[in-house]
Amino acid sequence: MRTAMPFDTEKERRPVKIWELSFSWRQTAYFSIALLAFIELVQYTYNDDFPFALSFVVFFMCAMVFVPATLLSFIKHPQSGLFLDRHLLYRMRHKKKESGLWRRF
Repeated sequence: MRTAMPFDTEKERRPVKIWELSFSWRQTAYFSIALLAFIELVQYTYNDDFPFALSFVVFFMCAMVFVPATLLSFIKHPQSGLFLDRHLLYRMRHKKKESGLWRRF
């Protein structure tokens, strides 16, 4: 027996308005945490003694902190229509609940 994924309630919440852009609270939380991690990472890895090319490479590697935040908060799963963080959370909960069920043959 297959169960349907729950509908997305993200559209019902009031968005955060920044200039002309609108973000949900969940997306704002992802990017604020990623920005905080980015600032801390750059603080400990940036050095003025590096040549420009190496400084650019270090900065780019530090900027990769934003990749998981972007994937989880802005990309939607094509089959369920949910954002990836919600989809993965529901999948993990479903697997956890279905693992110990006995079925009649």
